Amino acid sequence: GGWGAADFSVNLDKVIDTSGDSGGGLFDISDLDQEPRVIYQASPSLTDRIRRAAPGTVYIIFIVDKRGQVQSPKIQRSDDPVFNKAALNAVKQWRFEPGKRSGEPVRFRMRVPIKFPKQQ
Repeated sequence: GGWGAADFSVNLDKVIDTSGDSGGGLFDISDLDQEPRVIYQASPSLTDRIRRAAPGTVYIIFIVDKRGQVQSPKIQRSDDPVFNKAALNAVKQWRFEPGKRSGEPVRFRMRVPIKFPKQQ
């Protein structure tokens, strides 16, 4: 069977808040009046190596800028390094309607799990 984009959809309500330092005008998702909305969500490309290693999850932390583009994605935790590059490359392509605070788009931080399901 093929791998559909639906296998990798991330619901923002499952995003884990990464509260902590929010210096430099950087907000956490819990600080926003209006939560971001996903406009485009690329799925990871899957090599044979990734298919053999699945299932697994990679947790990625990144910043969404005021234009809704992903910046500085980093692996926070990974079940297997074989998933890392595909997960990062997918997240770099994601686009959001930015979150807002007091009606203005703001930069904010997110943490999302990218799941690689077991091949049937």
